[in-house]
Amino acid sequence: MQHGTRRWGLAVCLLIGTLALLAATAAGTGIREPTVITVPGTYLLERNLSVPDGTVAIEVRVPNVTIEGNGWTIAGRDAANSCGILVHAPAGRVRNVTVRNLNIRDLQFGCYFWNTENTSVESCLIESCTYGITFNPALRGCITSSRIEGNDYGFAISGGSASATILSNRITDSVRTGIYLYRTRGGLIADNYLENVRNVYVGDQASGINWTAGPAPGPSAAGGPLLGGNFWGRPNGSGFSQTTADADRDGISDRAYRVSGYMVDTLPLRERTNRTPPVAGFSATPSSGMAPLTVQFNDASRGDAGLWEWSFGDGTSSIVRNATHRYAEPGRYAITLRIRDATGSNASIKTGSITVAAPVKRPAAAFRATPRVGATPLAVQFTDTSTGSPRAWRWTFGDGTSSTERNPRHVYREAGSYTIGLRVTNAAGVSTRTATRFITVTVSPKEKGY
Repeated sequence: MQHGTRRWGLAVCLLIGTLALLAATAAGTGIREPTVITVPGTYLLERNLSVPDGTVAIEVRVPNVTIEGNGWTIAGRDAANSCGILVHAPAGRVRNVTVRNLNIRDLQFGCYFWNTENTSVESCLIESCTYGITFNPALRGCITSSRIEGNDYGFAISGGSASATILSNRITDSVRTGIYLYRTRGGLIADNYLENVRNVYVGDQASGINWTAGPAPGPSAAGGPLLGGNFWGRPNGSGFSQTTADADRDGISDRAYRVSGYMVDTLPLRERTNRTPPVAGFSATPSSGMAPLTVQFNDASRGDAGLWEWSFGDGTSSIVRNATHRYAEPGRYAITLRIRDATGSNASIKTGSITVAAPVKRPAAAFRATPRVGATPLAVQFTDTSTGSPRAWRWTFGDGTSSTERNPRHVYREAGSYTIGLRVTNAAGVSTRTATRFITVTVSPKEKGY
């Protein structure tokens, strides 16, 4: 039954992501300022956004929307009614909205899903907000692989929400509570690393939630070898998962944990005690190229890493293990990967760099010739004056001959008017220029018999 529940939760999240991707446009629309989205599609954050007091950074009013954060940050000043992502419609329910790889901080609401269905938050970092993520209400909302740190309330699920999937997140240092539940039913809350003074508040009409995903092969959020329930920790080290025995060292506590009332985590996670300190390492492909340049960063660390923090050198960051990042501007960027074990300690850092060159522009063919008029035999020096840094040239001189030199010299031995052609190419394209009757060659006095 527990295996089936976990598969169900993962299937729902995958379905949500697939629906959003199917509805998205291939290229996406860039976001560089606070935006109200009224057309379905994919939207790409292209810079950090600052949220004025009492306003919303990105408001979604239509279904089938994907917001790709690209590691950029939405930040405010802790003002009332400020919000990073607000998903709602003036009438009806908003479906199939995905938010991923986004950093949000210092707002009253990080992400607020109001009357939504099949919505998803993936691989986001949300910190120092009053409410990190709010479902009020939401049907089949998913929050996966995210870090919710230092908020008053990490998650707040209420208002008649149902069938939420809260899976493989890290919820720590919440001022009031990590997970707040009120008027919500069903769903899965499992494989989360909870380390708060109060991990869960269960209010009225919160029922039917499954707190266990497993046992199944790990690693778990606590770094153990098996997936189970949640890690129940406290900042001072006195949490259930930090103090309960794990005699067989399978990463699962030997006793069940009563969450509230009849809700029980039957397989609470246990902190792993025989960890190997992590040593950071990574590869980047490619490590250089022309803008815009998309780089795949792959973690190659050794030891028991559980937390990954990438800094890409352009003001963006990511918490995923293997990250993809797009550099829009030329420059040399310092890369840092900081890893820690699942408890957040034993850090290791690796640095590197990415070089992004200015994009090559399509060339524009141009030339001059000296002299352009004269008697036979006429030696003409052709000079390329094309723009756009061409890398290859092909001249035609109008007398059946040609050259691939950049600045060729050509001798005309017969009188006539000659049309000159130049074709230049580079990585961005081709350009051709043709000049009719550009060279005029006359008969020499000697040939006329004078």
